[in-house]
Amino acid sequence: MPVTPAAQNELVDAGYFDLNLKGLETISFMQISGLTHTVPIGGGAVASKDGSVEDARVIGPPAPMTLTMNYTLASEMTLWEWLETSILDGSAKTAAKEGTLELKSLDLGAPQMTWNLQDVYLESIQVGDMGAGSPNYLTATVSMKVGACKPM
Repeated sequence: MPVTPAAQNELVDAGYFDLNLKGLETISFMQISGLTHTVPIGGGAVASKDGSVEDARVIGPPAPMTLTMNYTLASEMTLWEWLETSILDGSAKTAAKEGTLELKSLDLGAPQMTWNLQDVYLESIQVGDMGAGSPNYLTATVSMKVGACKPM
């Protein structure tokens, strides 16, 4: 059973993240750049006939969350295969995945926090961010759209 921090302010021992999506091998990430959720707000203040100002802002439907993660490429081909077999061929039925994202401890790999992910789509894979003239690890930045994300 995943361990959830007892208090909102409690520090967690962040070692790495495991992404477990149905039909794919587990992928370990060293860094999450963000889990971003946006809600569009349109409109603004409107003057009424009596001269008072009314708030006419409209809250739109929430956009899918964006999960951005960085990892070191070795022989890891799971995300490339997902991209090629289910997204580039236009098969939306197999493109959406569900599963979990786990924050693991550095020492024993024990789960520190777990999130349930629904309707995950691979949006982009960016390889690079390397400098010439010194040894580098080949890294990738992966961006995914997430329909729903809830802590477990």
